[in-house]
Amino acid sequence: MTRRTHLWLPASLVGTVATLVWIVAGGLVSCDSTAKFSLLDRKFNDVQVVSAFPAYVDSATGTIVRVCGAPLDGETLLTPNGLEFTLNFVGSEFKNAACQPEHDLSIKEGDLIELLRVQTSSKSKSNATVGPNNFDATFECIEPYAPATGACTNPSLSGLKVSASVVTYSKVADRCDPEREDTRQNVALLMDASGSVLGFVDATTSLEDQPSKYVPPSNIKDFSSDPSSLRIPAAHNFIDQLNDERDRSIGYSFGDDGQIKIAASDQMQCIAGSKNGAICSTDDDCPNGSCIVMESADNSFDDLGPAEAESKAFGPFPKHRAWLKTYLDVVLKTEGEGRAPLWDGLTASYNWLTAKSGVKENRHIVVLTDGPDTCTYSEDFTFTGSDGQCRTECINAQATWKTLVDKMQQDGWPVIVHFVQFQAKGYLKPDARMQELACRTGGTYQFINARELNLSGTEFGNAMTRALIRVRNALGGTWRVGFPIKQVGQQSDIATGTMYAISGHVKFRNQKFPSLDTVEQLSDSWRFALDGNLDRRMLFRIGCGGHSDCGGQECASDHCTEGGLCRSGSSPNGMLCAGTAGRCCNGGCVTGASAPKCDAECK
Repeated sequence: MTRRTHLWLPASLVGTVATLVWIVAGGLVSCDSTAKFSLLDRKFNDVQVVSAFPAYVDSATGTIVRVCGAPLDGETLLTPNGLEFTLNFVGSEFKNAACQPEHDLSIKEGDLIELLRVQTSSKSKSNATVGPNNFDATFECIEPYAPATGACTNPSLSGLKVSASVVTYSKVADRCDPEREDTRQNVALLMDASGSVLGFVDATTSLEDQPSKYVPPSNIKDFSSDPSSLRIPAAHNFIDQLNDERDRSIGYSFGDDGQIKIAASDQMQCIAGSKNGAICSTDDDCPNGSCIVMESADNSFDDLGPAEAESKAFGPFPKHRAWLKTYLDVVLKTEGEGRAPLWDGLTASYNWLTAKSGVKENRHIVVLTDGPDTCTYSEDFTFTGSDGQCRTECINAQATWKTLVDKMQQDGWPVIVHFVQFQAKGYLKPDARMQELACRTGGTYQFINARELNLSGTEFGNAMTRALIRVRNALGGTWRVGFPIKQVGQQSDIATGTMYAISGHVKFRNQKFPSLDTVEQLSDSWRFALDGNLDRRMLFRIGCGGHSDCGGQECASDHCTEGGLCRSGSSPNGMLCAGTAGRCCNGGCVTGASAPKCDAECK
């Protein structure tokens, strides 16, 4: 039996009553001398700025509403008047007697840090320790996105000093508690296995194409977005940071080779010991031996149907994570061909988390990809290959951006989606559709300028690992800070349909938390700017709602893309227009039976 009491000490006594520290740390104990106590007196270790989104910031009501893009059916048009910055507060080790080890180091509202509650409100407002007055920001530059040079290209929006007007905590789940099912995190990890990852792209255009219809480059690694497979250890680390035997995970990979694959492999055998040669998941399965990944061994998941494989692969135990990590090591490192059915991959993982798994809360999809969906008709689709021949959509592609968004909206956005996008040689720009989906679901979006980094060195690998750590820290909840910026709502200053990059910093200050000074000295996570070769600027765009917002018309120059960006050139010949009845052709929309499908039919 364990009984816990909390002792509140005046700040003047902290550190002077050493004999009472054990009371604050865990409480009084009787009956069970082996009980583990919660370390309540944690400290701030980091303040991470993760994402930025246009927002309507209402200081009168204390609310922040993300403005993600053009209104969907039934939505009310809001004009943004500022930006929402998504932050993680990260603390020192958390000793949770209920769940050991506790891998969630994020600081949630209500946590006790340096003997004070971290909270945005209380019965006595004077006890609030996180509020608008604790945040200030300097936006060194807000400029249209382009590779960073260090010099601001938009002097009229440089050196802005802004104070927050609203701060809220968006809770997803309480602390891990085996007695409460709703404290589990349920995560689907979606990995890119398309041609651009390994460099199997068209040698002329650097774009993904049908595997049988292009000539790949002879120097494949120069075209690969991840030649040293550094995304694999980054994904391993993310998986390991989920809570042991509590948080459930499943993996998927997507590529143009038939179907979305369940990322699970049990190609592991005991080496030595009494079970030498037996199938295993961890070393614990091999008395006096080791569980070793065997590339030559059979993978039993290959013999299962998709539904059975999903059911077997999804779970909280060491074997489930071992199967996922083995797939990443054995299969994913060598897979990468054809085009990217991103929306199919998202739909498959979404369907599992919502309809099939029986999971009702705390559902996340974490996407690691080097570019946009290239399987379905959009601005990113290759309608005509370098051979001059027409291309059609991927044969197994079922989902589009619109069908996925419509489904999620109809369901009430029950799954949070996080994106980590890194550049491929043929896809250098941030994807606005990923941004919008992250925005609408309450997730995060991070972009890594991989082509400007050493893809085989620690620079790229560390950037990938840090991005996924930020996602891990956001699973349980995030701090949302609203900064009113009048220029955001003025077309003359922040143009609709343009991708913007922000450099600067957001600082959280409160003298009641001395460890924040150490964070500011030792960490740069609260900065977002050019750091050596790494571009950590925050990205956002205010989506165009129609072609008139861009000053043009459908298919023609200055049209509005599916992702809400104004494009100066004409839409690709063959892209759908006017619904499914017509297609774009040399800047115009042609309808009827003769509507073209590619360049050759437009001549």
